[in-house]
Amino acid sequence: MDPNHSYRYTAFLSYSHRDNGWASRIHRALERFRIDDRLRERATFIGPDPGSLRPVFRDREDFSAGESLDRQTREALEASAFLILLCSPSAAQSEYVNQEVLLFKQLGRGERIIPVILDGEPDSPEVECFPPAMRYRVTKTGRLSKKKEDIIAADVRSTGDGWTLTLAKIVARMIGVGTDEVFARAERERRNRLRIRAIIGLVIAALATGGAIFAYKSHSQQQTLTEIETLVSKYSIVSPAQGATTTSTEQLTDAITAIVTGAARDKRYARALRSLKDGKVEQAEELLRVLAEETAKRVDTESKRAAEAYRRLGAIAGLGDPKRAREAYAKALQYDPSDSDALYWHGWLSLLAGNLTAAEKELNRLLEISKEKGDGRGVFRAHLRLGELARDRGNLDAALKHQTSANRIASADAKATPGDVERQRDLSVSSEKLGDIFYSTGDIGKALVYYRKGLKISKSLAENDRKNPQLQRDLSVLLERVGDVLVAQDKIDEAVDSYRQSATIRKGLAALAPDNESWQRDHSVALERLGDALHFKGEQAEALASYRKSLAISEKLATRDTENAGRQYDLAISATKVGDMLRISGKLDDALSLYKQSRNICEKLVKDQPTNAKWNRALSVAFVKVGDVLAEKKKTSEALKSYEQALRIREKLVKSDQSNAVWQRDLAVIYSKFASAYQSTGDRDRAIEALEKGKDIIGGLVQHAPGNAAWRRDFEWFEERISELRN
Repeated sequence: MDPNHSYRYTAFLSYSHRDNGWASRIHRALERFRIDDRLRERATFIGPDPGSLRPVFRDREDFSAGESLDRQTREALEASAFLILLCSPSAAQSEYVNQEVLLFKQLGRGERIIPVILDGEPDSPEVECFPPAMRYRVTKTGRLSKKKEDIIAADVRSTGDGWTLTLAKIVARMIGVGTDEVFARAERERRNRLRIRAIIGLVIAALATGGAIFAYKSHSQQQTLTEIETLVSKYSIVSPAQGATTTSTEQLTDAITAIVTGAARDKRYARALRSLKDGKVEQAEELLRVLAEETAKRVDTESKRAAEAYRRLGAIAGLGDPKRAREAYAKALQYDPSDSDALYWHGWLSLLAGNLTAAEKELNRLLEISKEKGDGRGVFRAHLRLGELARDRGNLDAALKHQTSANRIASADAKATPGDVERQRDLSVSSEKLGDIFYSTGDIGKALVYYRKGLKISKSLAENDRKNPQLQRDLSVLLERVGDVLVAQDKIDEAVDSYRQSATIRKGLAALAPDNESWQRDHSVALERLGDALHFKGEQAEALASYRKSLAISEKLATRDTENAGRQYDLAISATKVGDMLRISGKLDDALSLYKQSRNICEKLVKDQPTNAKWNRALSVAFVKVGDVLAEKKKTSEALKSYEQALRIREKLVKSDQSNAVWQRDLAVIYSKFASAYQSTGDRDRAIEALEKGKDIIGGLVQHAPGNAAWRRDFEWFEERISELRN
């Protein structure tokens, strides 16, 4: 009984003709069962690291015509790792079933028989369910003895284990893991199917009420449900929503349901459906665009239908291009300004693209409408994204209020529905966002508490469903955030490890969907963070390699969408990182060229959005970098001019929000730059004056957060420099 033995079949299904219905159902369920990575623990009798349970031999269907039944039966049994015995009074009286069990035991595989009770009772003269070969042990000579077997069977009846647990028990026996693990997975999939089917049902009902589809017979309805579920499953794997942005499972289900049900009445829906089945998203998107435009022209008095058409277009467009998705949701809002889903997605996509004004308008409207409707989920989503928006603007007080509200809602929902993956994920994400706020204020202790809370939930969800890209992406974000705190705590080796884990996950997601802009950007950010940690560790060559990879991705994305401010900002940051490494290696001209590229990008961003704090801070950094190279090239007067421009921006930012510790430190850094420039000209007094200003700022930060090792190190640096100049 070698687990490494190769079998043609994973199992042989033995049953009575009268139990054909159950045999079909179990056969179909086993062959469709996907074994995820979490359940692959060891070499098994069906092969090492099995990915599926195929093929399962089903007697009466899998025999070839014209051959000996007995010989084929023996060959199939010899080629099967397990025998699944469907037990009922009919099976107990079937000589055919009895011989199959006996043959399997004679092969020495009696412990690999998996009995499943369909009907009847063990040891009952009237309704015995086990055939004799199952009830009694087999002797060494292959004959039945009078000694009874100890039989542990699954019971598929509602009064027994039920369908889900029975399937879990069969799978667990075959792959050698605990039943509870398989049952938990099956239960998650069941809930997910119920959620998706509920959405499908609502959409079909709405379409039918509006006269948009014909009535379906039960069989057609079942086919429709299966078709929709298959497509949702297919595109949930590659959707940017699973990575970051533009299409949720709910939106995708809504859109695909409308396409599938519309295929019966409109050839263009039918062509769009075929395109989706073939993986041609852009073709489907173009057909839906034409249909949405026609609907918009035709239904002046039915604007909600036009909004729905564009909203569904946005869901499909979001599978490939966030910009086109954003435009589709904007059109939806033209026809129905109160469409909650369109408000959320257009608001968030605008936020990601750097258009804070549009994002704020849509998200505030969403918050207002959701409160009126008593829509807790809508209120949560509005607070979550408004918190991000406020943080981008540098208003940490407002950001904290929004994120606290979002976290309170998420905590209550997660507690009320512990088995709901989406609600648990909401809590993980909101914990991450709260951690971001505390990190920005310099309270890395609280930041770490929330990051680890989110990480714990995220790890559990990701480990339970390793094939879910959205959950894997969530895990990568929390690993990155924890890495940020570890850097602040001066635990660089641990930070590198955390960043590497994050980068590995994101590299896999990016490879899974090369055209998914969100996942490509995620990979770029992860490479940048890893480069930072490697730089701090002193591994400059590896840091430069990581930065260059990040820059290549940023350049590609920025070129693809020149109007996306977020992509342009990413390019500016990536260029700066590579410039830093080139400057360290003495390639000052190359570094200066990249710094100026970053500065020019940021100047344009700030010109377009003067109140965007993120853009302003990035511009101040670019001015500092340019000044640093000019100072090294002994062009001190030009360097001071660049530092002056950075100083004006940073003073303005700090004045707008005294609680932002990151900006406070930025201001201290610029004073250190002035000190170096003054010192190079021999002006020791002005150099000391600048250092004292920087020291006072850092001293206040250390007093506020004594556990921040990076700030303590900064404070010691200022003290040492001042001492050197005075002596």
